[in-house]
Amino acid sequence: EGAAASEEGTLASCLCAAAVALLTNIAQCHLRADPPLYDKALAYCDEALRIDPCNVKALFRKGKALLELKDFVAGYAALARAAELEPKDAGIRNELARAQELAQEQEC
Repeated sequence: EGAAASEEGTLASCLCAAAVALLTNIAQCHLRADPPLYDKALAYCDEALRIDPCNVKALFRKGKALLELKDFVAGYAALARAAELEPKDAGIRNELARAQELAQEQEC
């Protein structure tokens, strides 16, 4: 009984990881679409984050989508959380700096 429960837990974990990977990849497709579909990208990121709230790719892509949707505060928050989780990632740091600039421009 214990081994079966362990196998079920492992399977569920693998399925969740696969779902998050698929959702973040679909979000990336929407970000790169011509024209980009930022609202759809955001929805897929939110779904991925519902499964794994600390998924860096989902946070990063959510932040990018929110910036393009002109929600600079929420975009900055998502990117800041991604930066907390992956502090050495240059792409995240660059996008975070961009978010800060956009938020400051909006305040002026």
